[in-house]
Amino acid sequence: MKRLKDLREDRDLTQADVARLLGISQQYYQCYEAGKYELPLRHCITLARYYGVTVDYLVGLSALPATDLQKSNPTLARYEKLIEKWEEASPDIQQAIKILLHDKDE
Repeated sequence: MKRLKDLREDRDLTQADVARLLGISQQYYQCYEAGKYELPLRHCITLARYYGVTVDYLVGLSALPATDLQKSNPTLARYEKLIEKWEEASPDIQQAIKILLHDKDE
């Protein structure tokens, strides 16, 4: 997949660097870039988060990486920041917010 290679090279990474991130061999990762093996969803997600792009962009379904999507949709960017802050919050803070929102399901 050309996009995988382009993203890797744009960040001056080797195939071995990315393979270590995914927990696989360099040879196996090379097959992803060459299109010999399909990239599993778990690896798509890992790489999309690492490169800061959407999975759609990574697999070629969108021409816009996440940063361009955020610029074109400020609401999306705000929600992403909110989710990021939620994930960083301590369990006590999360519980307090749930109580404030009357969230009885969690």
